[in-house]
Amino acid sequence: MGKTMDRPRDLSRLTAVNIGCGPLRHEDAIGVDRDPSSAADIYHDLDAYPWPFADDRFQEVRLHHVLEHLGDPDRAVREARRICAPGGIVSIVTPHFSSYESYGDITHKFHFGLVTFKPYYSGEPPPFGLRLRKLHFGSSPLCWPGRLIAALSYDLYEKYFCWIFPGRNMEFRLVAVKL
Repeated sequence: MGKTMDRPRDLSRLTAVNIGCGPLRHEDAIGVDRDPSSAADIYHDLDAYPWPFADDRFQEVRLHHVLEHLGDPDRAVREARRICAPGGIVSIVTPHFSSYESYGDITHKFHFGLVTFKPYYSGEPPPFGLRLRKLHFGSSPLCWPGRLIAALSYDLYEKYFCWIFPGRNMEFRLVAVKL
């Protein structure tokens, strides 16, 4: 799954970008990372703005397990919107704040909850539409009570039960709204 240099990639044809790609190579996306040992096509410090892409360049911007590592996650989401085409998708995956994965990694600077991204899809006018907001749990039967409570109400789950039945990851799909 690491970097493959078997054939040159025509990056101009790719309409998705995987920001903070790490060791993963997605054949349908340009990989961007600051680590030279990553599978990136483009090496760039993601805390340095603007990112090296034109406005409205991509149909999909993936921010999977990267926001928690950045110094200014709000700026990163706004930058993802800038490079996302109107109607394009910004896909975010990050650990839920109750997850051991959130606090277990010393490189995580921020911890996110289900309401963290609400300002991006509410307000006047919202910069995004909300396509998906989902909390993932592990597969163990010990996770079933948390999954049930979260299915009833995310607010109830986060207020009263998330430390008893921790979640794992959150997934958001935001649609870029541009006039």
